[in-house]
Order: sequence, then structure tokens, then C-alpha cells
Amino acid sequence: MLGCEATMASCPICKKKLSDAPRPKTHPFCSERCKLVDLGNWLGDGYVIARPVGPDDGDLVDEEAMAALLREYQ
Repeated sequence: MLGCEATMASCPICKKKLSDAPRPKTHPFCSERCKLVDLGNWLGDGYVIARPVGPDDGDLVDEEAMAALLREYQ
């Protein structure tokens, strides 16, 4: 395409460049380690939500997906 450059994604934890194909099983992370570091950031105080969760925010959480994720890491 004219005027378009290919961009490479990078791991949000270690910033390692990720190739377009094939995607790692741990996408968007480069490895299981970076995936677990990110999970630890969410479970600890590494990441915070910018505003309090209100009563109308409940529909933003996919309960089945959350339960599956928790089962995976138990």
C-alpha cells in the first residue's frame, strides 16, 4: 500500500518486538513469563482503575471469561 508502513507489535511488559506470524499462544505477550507478570500487576497494586466502579459498570465484565481465567491459574 502506498504511504503505509508495516508496524510490529511489541510485548507490553518487556517491549520485545513480536513478528506478525505466527502469533504466540501468549499473545499479546511474548512469553508465559510476561503474561504472568501482567497478571501479577493486575492482582497486586501494579495497575489501578482510574475511577471507582459504579453500578452500571457490571455489564462490562464477562463473568464466564473471568471464571475461566481464574480456573486456569489455580
